[in-house]
Amino acid sequence: MPIDDAPRGLAGRAGRARWALALLAAVALAMGASPLLADRRAVEKALEGLSDRYGGLESFSASYSRTTTTPALDDVFMTKASQTATGLIRWKQASRLRLDQDAPTGETLMTDGRTVWWYLPAERQVRIYRDVDLAGELAPLLTFMSGLAALRDRFDIAEASGQDARKGQTGLVLAAKGARDDSGHIIVYCDQGFALTGFRLSSLTGEKTDFFLSDPRVNPGFDDGLFVFEIPRGTTVIEESEG
Repeated sequence: MPIDDAPRGLAGRAGRARWALALLAAVALAMGASPLLADRRAVEKALEGLSDRYGGLESFSASYSRTTTTPALDDVFMTKASQTATGLIRWKQASRLRLDQDAPTGETLMTDGRTVWWYLPAERQVRIYRDVDLAGELAPLLTFMSGLAALRDRFDIAEASGQDARKGQTGLVLAAKGARDDSGHIIVYCDQGFALTGFRLSSLTGEKTDFFLSDPRVNPGFDDGLFVFEIPRGTTVIEESEG
């Protein structure tokens, strides 16, 4: 699903921008009431494995395939409402993120930790958000990168089960402590070697966005300039405000 095709239930461009930022945070996390655990040992083993593998991470990249399903629309259109997109995610300490979508349309969403740029080349347009609460939007990522102790302190953690489980993988349900809804709810998946394989982001409207990662690269050494957008000639600049 193109970034610009964010859920229509959100109000206006500001709402779609919040959705896009939440999505971006979820991608980088792959680099919060949760269900009761049947076996806590699987969760502890996965947490320790992820911490050992990614605890000292400085940068990360992976190709992704993203599928979004909208159950709320299934009854309306009498068919499964789903869309797929592919692209590349790159992350660097601290709070630098870049999401390049190549299909079905080319788009770029990036931040240097202060400013967010949302570039729509087909429209020759870039939207700039200068007062977004990045610390709030990126809390799951920042907590994850801070280490296992901080992750346990900030999130209730459970093992994914039922429809949230993926065969042959361990899924960790991260639910922000004290959250009154599922807005901070993310599921992170890893394989038996604790390599990140994907994640799931759920919205309040029931929409689920699944990411499947491939070709992961640890500490590829990105230049800071990769996360600062250079406006192409002839591009319309639109200054937005999250407020």
